[in-house]
Amino acid sequence: MRKVHSTRGRLAAIAVALGLTTAMVTGAAGAAMAADMTPYQDQRAIPDQLTSWMPGAGTVSAQPFVPQTTGLASSMTIWSFQQNGANIVDPEIHTMDASNDVSADPIPNGTGTATVSSTPDPSLPASGTDDFYPVTITFPNAPELTAGSSYVLTFTSQAGDRSYALGLSWFGGDPETYMQYKDAGQTDWAGNSGVIWFELNMTALPDTVATIAPSFTKSTTCDVESTVTLPQVAGVTYAQTRVGSTVTVTATADTGYVLDAASETSWTFDVAADACSTVPPTVPPTVSPTVPPTNPPTTTNPPTTPPTTSTTPATAVTPAASAASLAVTGGTSQLPVIIAAGVLLLAGAAALVVRRRRRATDASD
Repeated sequence: MRKVHSTRGRLAAIAVALGLTTAMVTGAAGAAMAADMTPYQDQRAIPDQLTSWMPGAGTVSAQPFVPQTTGLASSMTIWSFQQNGANIVDPEIHTMDASNDVSADPIPNGTGTATVSSTPDPSLPASGTDDFYPVTITFPNAPELTAGSSYVLTFTSQAGDRSYALGLSWFGGDPETYMQYKDAGQTDWAGNSGVIWFELNMTALPDTVATIAPSFTKSTTCDVESTVTLPQVAGVTYAQTRVGSTVTVTATADTGYVLDAASETSWTFDVAADACSTVPPTVPPTVSPTVPPTNPPTTTNPPTTPPTTSTTPATAVTPAASAASLAVTGGTSQLPVIIAAGVLLLAGAAALVVRRRRRATDASD
C-alpha cells in the first residue's frame, strides 16, 4: 500500500474554513401521511490535520462510521485530490462488531457504484494546488441503517494513482473511527490513525401501510355485469386491467410508503353478466265468467183424474164382442174367422145369461 503522503499545514485555518465540526441534519421524518424521501445529511466527517491517502492497486480501504439517525442510506461521498485516474470499485457497506472486525459480506442492499465528479467541490477550498473532487457512492436499493450501530464503507482501488483526503487524528482521535486497510493478497486488516473524509446522506424510513381489498358487487340483473370498486388508501395506488370478463387489480406503495408484509397486492374478479332466460313467461289460464244455468220451461201436466168406479154391474163380454173387437184390429184376410168367433161368443153369452136366470128363479122358489 501507499503510506500517508505529506501532511498539509494550516490546520487551524482549514478547520475554520471547512467548518470541521461534524454536522448532523436530522431531517423531518416526513409529512404525517408519508415519509419525506428527500436525502438529508446524516453527518459530514472532515477531521483535522488534512493529508492524503493513496492506496495501492488492489488495496481494500475501510472507513468506519456510526449513523446518527435511523433511515435509508441513499449515498456516501469521499473526496479525491485527482480529477483523473482510476476509479474505485466494489463500494460496499459492512457491519463492524465491538472488536472492530469487519463482516465478510455487505449488509442487505449495501452494494453501490462510484462516480468521480469532473468539477471540484465548491464548498471545499483548495489545499495548496490541490482541489477536492467528490467521489459519490450511490446505493440504488437504499440499505437501512440503524442509529448508533457501527458500519464500515469499503472500496477497492484499481491502481495506485488516486489519493483521497484524509484527516489525521494524532491528538485524541476516536480509534473506532480510524480507517483500516487490507493490501492485495492480505487477509487481515491493518489499522491507521486517520479518517477518510466522508459524508453520509440518508432518507427517512417509509411509512408502513396495509392494503384493503377491492369490493365486488354481484349484479342481480341479467345481461348487466358485476362491478369492482377500488378502495381509497393513503399511500397505496390501485390499478386494474381487464382481459375478457376477468378484472385484475394490483396495489403498489406510493413514494414514502412501504406495504405491510402481510398485505395482499393482487386480486382477480369475474364480472361476466348472467344471460337472461329465453323461456317465455308462463301465461295464467283464462277463466271464463260463470254463466248461471238457464232453467228449462216448466211443463205443467194436467191433473190426473182418477178413474170413476161404476156401480153398474159389468157387462159380460161375449165371444162375439171379442171377435168383433178383434175384427177391427185384424187384417181383412181374417174377417170370416173373426165373424165366426163373434157369433160363438154371443151364443155363449146368451147361454150364460139363461143359466143365471134359471139359478135366480130356483133360488127364489
